[in-house]
Amino acid sequence: MIRHPYSQSLSRRPASLFTALRPHGASPVSINDARSLLAASSLDLLRFEPTSPTIAGALWEAEVELGADGEACLALRVACAPSPARAFELASMVAGRFDVTQADLEAARSSGTSMHVSATLEDPLGDFHDVLRVLASVAPDAVLVFDIAALSVRPASWLEGAAFARTPPAPE
Repeated sequence: MIRHPYSQSLSRRPASLFTALRPHGASPVSINDARSLLAASSLDLLRFEPTSPTIAGALWEAEVELGADGEACLALRVACAPSPARAFELASMVAGRFDVTQADLEAARSSGTSMHVSATLEDPLGDFHDVLRVLASVAPDAVLVFDIAALSVRPASWLEGAAFARTPPAPE
């Protein structure tokens, strides 16, 4: 059984668990760079606090809080870690169902670092959209995206399109 690092913190509410693989040779995103990328985004960043990593081998992890009109509305965890060892194998198993190309798979095979975002969703569609926006902000160079909760893998172009659309993507 494959377990995502955040799966132990799931509650009865829907959970969103994403991993974005970054290109071969890309330097790991520093915690300060991640904070700056989120602060520069259109998201209302209320809090960004480093915390003890829960992912084995993680370079860093942070608790993030987004708001609307100054009120907290979504708590997330964001982390930078080495790319999961089995990422290429998993992507290869389901790639045909999600418009993942051979070039996407090759980029995944050589990925060295990854960004992880997780949240428990209060407002499933709106919060899901915000999770995608956070991931797109901290991993703008993503080559492949895993939606762990949906057991799917998507090309980076899907993340960009879904994150910056005016409305949340339709559930599958």
